[in-house]
Amino acid sequence: MGLYAAGTGLVQLPVPNLTEQLYLDNQVANPLLTTASPSLLQGAVALGNDNPNLLAADYPHEQPWNLVLTNAAHLTGTWMLTPVGEPAAAPSQGYRLSQVDLNGASPEVILNGLFWLSTARPLAQDALPDLDNWVGGVKAHPLRTVRQTDLFPSAVVVELAELTLSVRVLPPLSPSEPKPVVAALGAWRFSYAVDEGVLQDLVSAGVLLPNTFSQYLPWVWQRHGSLPMVQALPSPKPRSPPATLAPAASWCPLSWGSKPLRSKGNPSRYQRIGNLRRPEPEYGPNPSPTQPWRESGGSFSTCP
Repeated sequence: MGLYAAGTGLVQLPVPNLTEQLYLDNQVANPLLTTASPSLLQGAVALGNDNPNLLAADYPHEQPWNLVLTNAAHLTGTWMLTPVGEPAAAPSQGYRLSQVDLNGASPEVILNGLFWLSTARPLAQDALPDLDNWVGGVKAHPLRTVRQTDLFPSAVVVELAELTLSVRVLPPLSPSEPKPVVAALGAWRFSYAVDEGVLQDLVSAGVLLPNTFSQYLPWVWQRHGSLPMVQALPSPKPRSPPATLAPAASWCPLSWGSKPLRSKGNPSRYQRIGNLRRPEPEYGPNPSPTQPWRESGGSFSTCP
């Protein structure tokens, strides 16, 4: 299980423990391609806020992220040039680039800094990993475009439905020395889903069980929106000192039925588990307390 911090809650997601060696030993890996398809781009296009000097000085409250465009199936573009100086000036003064519009189809991208999972595991003393270590407590996992030729196809995918970027103009260092123009992150939304085709291949090879995702349901841990709450539940293991409250004492777990959610309009190849967006995540209709919570006496009225 992986813990994702989103908005005012924590999302507990099922993450299969797969390694490259498992793919190779069970012959689930795709054939290795020895020739690469030609790219429409020379180099790559990188947008983000991860310039270390600007990040520390101009927006230290943000976490670093970047989006790298490496290729696309089709690209069209328009470059607009305007004369330098007054409109009546001589053409010998030249032109300057004033605007570029690019439209791409089926882009191949790498997205860093938006998908963070906890690095620790739950302990007997606490149902949730300790995130007090805000430096090493979570780890960013890069997301890249899924391709049919991937050597190790992933059983879980992140469907990026929306990602909004805008231009961030920073104050210049001096009248003659402007700062670089960087990207600002706006609204974003993606879904955590299961690739049913890859899952079936892994199940047929005996790598995963058929109920891998149904027995480990996604949970959402949330605090009450306005009321303080402390669970009156017995501790499974003595704490030192005894009066110390577990960090998860004010959270209650919610779930959505016995299997992952399937959303309308979702490709039949994928089965969606939940939507994650900025600033608050979407989890699905009619959430209810998880079975362990109900068996311990928790009720939905105590949850937000």
